[in-house]
Amino acid sequence: LYFTLKGYPGIWEPRDKFVNWSKPGDLFGDFGGLFDGDLSQFPHKPNYFKLSLHEDNQLIKIPTDKLKAIIDEQPELWKTIVELLMKQLEQSTLRASITAASTTEAKLAAFILYLAKDRGVEIQDGEAAFVPGILYQGEIAAFLG
Repeated sequence: LYFTLKGYPGIWEPRDKFVNWSKPGDLFGDFGGLFDGDLSQFPHKPNYFKLSLHEDNQLIKIPTDKLKAIIDEQPELWKTIVELLMKQLEQSTLRASITAASTTEAKLAAFILYLAKDRGVEIQDGEAAFVPGILYQGEIAAFLG
């Protein structure tokens, strides 16, 4: 698992499929190792991914066994983990709606609104806004499909 301190690293699946950007305060990676019990109905395969790191990125790698030990001592942290997983599910759903837009222009407009909201920027009607972070053409193209 990784915790983003600074910047917006891009997260890629192994077959060069762009997933999303992480932002400061995000925890991402393979959460499957945190769960005990019979998960046979959900065969666990580690989620391998690649990162596109930019010069301003700072990450902390958190070994799953160490985080699990902390959570075992402080079970109230499960609420935070569930909230993170729910947020990731919401982002996946939103991303699917962006890529389902009918035109490139509509996809790009929805993408910009998504990115602004995700990074805490309010966009007022007809006003310009600055969305923080470095965006690379390849990441945007891969995100939009």
